[in-house]
Amino acid sequence: MQKRFFAVVLASTMILVPACKKEESTPQMRVLATMKVQDKGSMVFELDPAKAPKAVEQFTKLAKQHQYDGLLFFHVSKDGVIQSGCPFNDGSGTASTAVQTDIDSGYQTARGDLVMRAHFQNDPTAVSSQFLIFKQPVPREDGKHPFLGKLIEGHEVLDSIHIGDTLSTLTIEEIPLTAPAEPAEPAESAE
Repeated sequence: MQKRFFAVVLASTMILVPACKKEESTPQMRVLATMKVQDKGSMVFELDPAKAPKAVEQFTKLAKQHQYDGLLFFHVSKDGVIQSGCPFNDGSGTASTAVQTDIDSGYQTARGDLVMRAHFQNDPTAVSSQFLIFKQPVPREDGKHPFLGKLIEGHEVLDSIHIGDTLSTLTIEEIPLTAPAEPAEPAESAE
C-alpha cells in the first residue's frame, strides 16, 4: 500500500511540476525594414516572422550584411510587381546561400506586400536574395512566395518606383515589444 501511495505521489509530482514551471521566453520583437529609394524617399515594411520565419531570417541577415544596398529595382511589371535583390541587377543572380521555407498556398497578394521570390534553382520552396513588392493584388503570384511583411509607410514611394531606380539602403530595426505593466503596489503610508 505504501509503495502504491508513493508511486501515485511521484507520478502526480511529475505531471504537475512541469505545468507549474515558469517558462522563459524570448522577448517579442517588432521588426521593421526601411528601404531608402534614391531620389524618391523611404518605404517602411513591418515584417512578420511568424508567417515564414526562415525567409524573414534570410532577408534580415542579408540586409544587415548590406547586401541589398545599391541594388536596382530591375523589373517592374505592368500588373504591379516590383523586383529587386539580385546582385547582378538582372534577375539572374542570388546570394551565396539559400534556405528552404514554407509557402502558404492560400496566400493572396495585396498592395504593399513584400515577399521573397521563391523558386531558387527551380526549387519552389527555396529562397535566396531576390524579393518582390506588389503595387496591387497580382493573382498570378498568389500562393507562390513566402510572405515577409506589409508596407506601413511610403505608399507614394511605392507608386513612384520604375525600372532602374536604386535601392540606396535597406536597414532592419528590431523593437522589443513591452509586456503590459504590472500594477504598482500601493505605497505604504508612514504614520
